[in-house]
Amino acid sequence: MARQRNRIRITGIVQGVGFRPTVYTYARAFNLTGTVCNNVEGVTVEVEGPPEAVHGFIDRLRTSPPPLSSIASFEVTAVAPLGDDDFTILRSDDTGLSKEAAISPDLATCADCRREILDPTDRRFGYPFTNCTNCGPRFTIIRDRPYDRHLTSMGAFPMCPQCAAEYEDPLNRRFHAQPNACPDCGPSLTLLDGTATGAAALAACIRGIANGEIWAVKGLGGFNLALDPTIPGALERIRTLKRRPCKAFALMARDLDVARRFCDVSEAEELLLMGPAAPIVLLKKRNAALDAVSPDNNRLGIMLPYTPLHHLLLAPFEVLVMTSANLRDEPLAATDDEILALMSQGLCDNVLTHDRAIVHRCDDSIAQIVEGRTHWLRRARGQVPVTLSPTLPNGRQLPDSLAYGANLKNCFALSKGGRITLSQHIGDLMDVRNLDWQRSQIEDLAGLLEVTPVRLVTDAHPGYENATPQLPALSPDVPVHRVFHHHAHILSVLAEHDALDSPVLGISCDGTGYGPDGTIWGCEFLQVLPTCPEARRAAHLATFPLPGGEQAIHETDRIAMALARTAGIAPSRLPFPPDRMKAMEFLMDRGINSPLTSSAGRLFDGVSALLGICLESGYEGRAAIMLQQAAEQSGPVDGSYPVVIEGDAPRVIRFEPMISALLDDRDPVEKRALRFHQWFVESLLTVVVRERPLKVAASGGVFQNSLLLSALRRSLDREGIPLLVNERFPVNDGGIALGQIVHPGPGEPDHHQKKA
Repeated sequence: MARQRNRIRITGIVQGVGFRPTVYTYARAFNLTGTVCNNVEGVTVEVEGPPEAVHGFIDRLRTSPPPLSSIASFEVTAVAPLGDDDFTILRSDDTGLSKEAAISPDLATCADCRREILDPTDRRFGYPFTNCTNCGPRFTIIRDRPYDRHLTSMGAFPMCPQCAAEYEDPLNRRFHAQPNACPDCGPSLTLLDGTATGAAALAACIRGIANGEIWAVKGLGGFNLALDPTIPGALERIRTLKRRPCKAFALMARDLDVARRFCDVSEAEELLLMGPAAPIVLLKKRNAALDAVSPDNNRLGIMLPYTPLHHLLLAPFEVLVMTSANLRDEPLAATDDEILALMSQGLCDNVLTHDRAIVHRCDDSIAQIVEGRTHWLRRARGQVPVTLSPTLPNGRQLPDSLAYGANLKNCFALSKGGRITLSQHIGDLMDVRNLDWQRSQIEDLAGLLEVTPVRLVTDAHPGYENATPQLPALSPDVPVHRVFHHHAHILSVLAEHDALDSPVLGISCDGTGYGPDGTIWGCEFLQVLPTCPEARRAAHLATFPLPGGEQAIHETDRIAMALARTAGIAPSRLPFPPDRMKAMEFLMDRGINSPLTSSAGRLFDGVSALLGICLESGYEGRAAIMLQQAAEQSGPVDGSYPVVIEGDAPRVIRFEPMISALLDDRDPVEKRALRFHQWFVESLLTVVVRERPLKVAASGGVFQNSLLLSALRRSLDREGIPLLVNERFPVNDGGIALGQIVHPGPGEPDHHQKKA
């Protein structure tokens, strides 16, 4: 009988997701011989047997790969038959090839492992580091590729005979599960003060939280601060310690039934909560029981336990606040020394830690469902490192590059061979410690991916911490390109949707972005062409001053006064102290620290203040969040505020008639807040209809507002105009690096890295 042998090379997320056991099972099912092997490129399979059986195997593997895998390429070539008489899983090969294998993200605990830790007869009963091929740590423990135990922080834990037997058995779900461990050979819990270990340490933590204490708990990517928000005084205390008087905290619910007690959970939201990424999901509140956790918002950010430790910790509680262990703008604590420093500042009462090192610190991801679609607002644990390979126009090849991202909500991006990898959420770079972490993570990830950038890309704002990038490992002759913020926003959408080859009208709405004219942009319509390094400004919001500059972002009544003054509203009609209004008028009249802006984010802030909803923003976006909260509490409204679009090339959205009508409106605040949202959508739609684009791409932090995004999508659907918006990547500044790295260049004139 004729025999055929084929070699299959597969790249993507194919390591640490049960790929080799699946290949082995399929090969046995078709009675084929051959081999399967992990290497730094991905997985290589050779199968031999009757042609029909070989073709059947290839079809099944192509169409039914392991559910946690993500295939980037699947190449089949014919090779000479070898006549082997069995199918063998070879040891990983890490020689002679470039590193192309994608790195798997961390995976939430699977149902099988959950059953084991809750089964008193199982040898892993109560073991907080239980995992298998289908779940457990990945990115946060990897030091190098291929993904083998000795190249992870689990290399410090030699397996016991029982774990080793599972690891070597191709039919066991722990076959080559690199973090595989048990109480006899794996990591263990301990209190930082050394007074208890193992189950006793966990019990002490549970008792402490039940008594109202704040505990730091070491998880997958760092420490979280855990407390019971239902205990009087506990929530108020963490707000004082973290200097967060009103910003929402994330919650971990014991299970889905508990989440449903406090929130409405749709089918799509349930799938997201229960999925392998297990992110924080923004859910609409069902009642006011936990309003103190999220006082400014109609939503709670809820996640379910995603490690065995969390399942064990939550067993006696319905919900716990589970917030990042850090101070404002600092990196997430990931080592015992770092958490000890926070403890010395009074941030927690005690620490539950463990001895498995965190190689890559990684915060929790955040997502929301809007109109049935998942939108990721922060990509971190369970979602990184992310890769994609968008098609560039005219066959252009993407050079190996590093894009530094934005100053706020920073993520950076690396590209190699046309494949782009986005980092985890880094945070805001104003604090030097976050900036230092970004630089060290860039070097770590560049080394892990074997990327040597020949091109650097950063934001065009000259004052950003990323403006003059310096990396010791790079030559000072590596060119640096600057890309304007709002252009990068739109390019991020096009890259995500693999639509870089088509012209679009981009709508970029956010709080702050440096414009080509040197002013502060923030509500921009950009004509973006596939090969053009510059975007044409087709329309924008009318400008208004920000008295006090950046201080106006925090004291939103300043913006309200600026909007009213620009609209010609008499000061006597405004509900602000006369002395304060005179001070703001003085700044604006003389142009003292009162830069002009066309920012949609600042407009939302100012309207929130004009309605008396939020006069002072204690955190980024608070005024806009509370404005959305009010609008969502309104019933249907009649009428609208006047939409006025002036000029051409660029068109200008005039907000002044809206401000006047809003102040004349005698309806309750909630109805006026909703009318404002409707006015904003109608204004955007009017510009789009006049520009008549084939498609629209929308990005920017303002579109985190689900009420706004839903209304815009429905309006464009009625006009038959397709809308592309960030979904897989953050619509806020967390997606900027993706737009930067695909920019056709050179953007601003090239310069070179300044020498240290």
